[in-house]
Order: sequence, then structure tokens, then C-alpha cells
Amino acid sequence: MHYRKVAVRFRQRRSFRSTPQSPSASTAEEEGLRWSSSVTPRVRDVRRQTMQRCTLHGVEVLRNALKNIEFYLNNMVLNIYCRLGGILLIGTLELVFPFVLFFIIGYFFKVKFKYAEEMGQIITKIILYITLPVTIFLSFVSSTKNLGNAIYLPFIGLFIPLILFGITYIVSKRLHLDEKTECVFITCPLIANTMLFLSPFIYLVYGDVGLTRLSLYDVGNSITIYMIAQTLFTSYESKRFNIFKGIKTLLMSAPIWGLVAGLVVGGVGIGIPEFVIKPLKIIREVNTFLPLFVLGFYFKPILDNIKVVFNAIFIKMVLGLCLGICLSFLFTESIDKITIILASSAPVGVVSLVFASVYDKDTKFASSLVSYSIAVGIILLTVLEYSFNVFGLK
Repeated sequence: MHYRKVAVRFRQRRSFRSTPQSPSASTAEEEGLRWSSSVTPRVRDVRRQTMQRCTLHGVEVLRNALKNIEFYLNNMVLNIYCRLGGILLIGTLELVFPFVLFFIIGYFFKVKFKYAEEMGQIITKIILYITLPVTIFLSFVSSTKNLGNAIYLPFIGLFIPLILFGITYIVSKRLHLDEKTECVFITCPLIANTMLFLSPFIYLVYGDVGLTRLSLYDVGNSITIYMIAQTLFTSYESKRFNIFKGIKTLLMSAPIWGLVAGLVVGGVGIGIPEFVIKPLKIIREVNTFLPLFVLGFYFKPILDNIKVVFNAIFIKMVLGLCLGICLSFLFTESIDKITIILASSAPVGVVSLVFASVYDKDTKFASSLVSYSIAVGIILLTVLEYSFNVFGLK
């Protein structure tokens, strides 16, 4: 019996050792809770911190990469812009150079051969009565259609000089000028050098379309020259104004008749024979040289009353340019905008010097005013043409 009991106990011990004891469900739950409460939060914190560090590092890397990309793009754009700006500037200078050359030739022609100013008046009459009317006529014959809002340009050409005339009249009363000088001063905005100074440039750069717009603008300028400025020159001291003489001079203006004839022929569609067109085109080509030549011929800067001269130029050209830019927004066509901006900043016309000589006014002041305004006009024309290229207005 004792042996049997010992054998049973031995078997029980052996079976207990050989079979693995599985923990109870309650023990497993306790261990799981203990593990989840002690180990999991730490791991989660570590993971969260690691993710935050990786995210911050990634954001920093991405930010640095974007800064580098922005830096390289800015340099690339700047280089392209500088190159294009240089190209546009060179192109603008190439356009303006022939006109500066014609102007210099006219000046040195007078200095070298010592011609009197009466020679310049003869050349001016050739321009006003032959080359310029033919140029205007041909431009309207070829591009009368699709004028659009350009028909309102004469009103702009009349409005801007009248506003500037009011400003010069107010300023002249504060300067206390001599009557002969004051007459030239207050009339300088009324006498713009639109056709002699701008017509060769407009024709070569913008063609007949640009020249038709400039001619329409000059209608308003012609009204202010012959109906207001000439009337003031003839009767400024006596205060007796005869406007009918100005109307007569305006109606006798050859460029105006060239414009009217061009409108009629181009509007009706009258065909012009080729043997008539050919000599007219030759005369038109001469008009690209003579106006700048005669302006150089008249160039005679004098340092007398230089402050008053530049006051007049500032009002005529700088304030006129500001008015022209503002009024150009009323038009949609780019060629209309360009015409208004260029014509509103045109220098003082040579007619001012002619009127001063004929009607016994201050010719020295008129000569300085015309000369310095032409020099400023060449610089301003270059800057404006370059701006048109940069801003894509052309």
C-alpha cells in the first residue's frame, strides 16, 4: 500500500512538471492592464516626440528648399528682366538715334555755314506747305477706316493746351514779367510742336496709323495756335482781340486741307493713279528728315531768364504729360494712348519764335524756350518710348 501511494504521488509530480501551467484569465487581464498602464504611454510619448521632431525637421528642410528655389527664381527673373530691359533700351536708342542725328546735322549746318534764321523760315514753309500736307494726306488715304475713338482726339488736343494756358496765365502774374516776355510765356502751351517734332518719329515707328492719330490730335493744336495764340500775339498789349483773323489763318492752313482731302479721298474710296502716288511718297520720305533738320537749325540756347524758361517747360511738358496720361485711360486702343501721351508732352513749337519775331515780342526768350524744350523733348521721347516697350503698350 505504501508503495502504491508513493508511485501515485510520483506520477502526479511528474505530470505537473511536464504539462505547462497556463495563467488564468484574471491573471492575464491584470498583466495586460499593468502593461498598458506602464509601457504603452511611454512608447506613445516617444513616438509622438519622434514624429514631432521629424515633422519639424521636414518642415525646416522644405522651407529651406523653398527659399533656395525662390532665390534662384528671383535671380533668373532678374537676369531675364535685365537682359530684356537692355535689349529694349538698345532698341529704343536705335529708333531715336536717326532723329537726334538729323537734329545735330541741322545745328552744325547753321554753325558751319553761318546761315541766317531766314533760311530756317524758308525750310519751315517748305515743310508746312509741301511735305507735311502730303504726308498727312497719304496717311489718311491709306488708313481712314477703323478710326474708332480716334475721332475724339481733336478735342483732347484742344482741352490739354487750354488747361495749361490757364496755369501759365496764373503763374505769369506772380512772376511779374515784361509784357513782351509774358506774351510768349503764357502762349507756349498753346503752341505745341506736334507735327514738326513728332511726325517723323511717329511715321517711322507706328506708320500711317500713328500719323493719322497725330494729325487728328493736331487739329485741336492748330485751333489753339491760330485762333488763340496768334490773336494774343497780335493784340496782347492793346487788349483788342480779333479772333476772325485767327479763323482765317486756320482755314488757310495747308496741313488742315491735307487732312480734309485725305479724309474725303480715303472715306469715299477714290482711287489714285500710281504715277501720282509715287512722287507723293518721295515727298513724304523727305518729311522724315526736314522737320528735325530745321529744329536743329533753330536751336539756339540762351541763359537769359533760364528759371522762367524752365518754369514754362515744366508746365508745358511735365504737367502736359501728366494730363495726357490721365486722359489716355479714356481710350482703349494702344495707338490712341501713345498718341495722346507723346503729343501732350511735345516741346514748344517753332511757331512761337516766328510769332515773336513777326509781332515784335521777346525773341531771345522765345528762342531759348524752343531750344531747351526740344532738348528736353528728345530725352523725354526716349524715356517714353522705352516705357511703352517695357509695359507692353505697343
